[in-house]
Amino acid sequence: MLGKQKQRLKELKHKRDSFRWTIEEIKHSDMDPERKGIYLNDVEYQYYMIDLEIENIEHEIGMMPLKLMLAGFIVSVVLMCIYFYS
Repeated sequence: MLGKQKQRLKELKHKRDSFRWTIEEIKHSDMDPERKGIYLNDVEYQYYMIDLEIENIEHEIGMMPLKLMLAGFIVSVVLMCIYFYS
């Protein structure tokens, strides 16, 4: 599971970088200003959504050790309760 998340994170970062280049290309193009604004807005929105997904995956990866510690703590408390009551 963690390997899949890291692979997905790598793919999203690559995609985000390509959107960054696309945004710069749009800004420096000779398009009609109205079409340029619409197209730029669409690409920036896609960039923003990818950025949010990257943040969510990084947060999940960062929380994994804490989830494992919580599971270990719960198991140890249950085992201690069983030991004291038997």
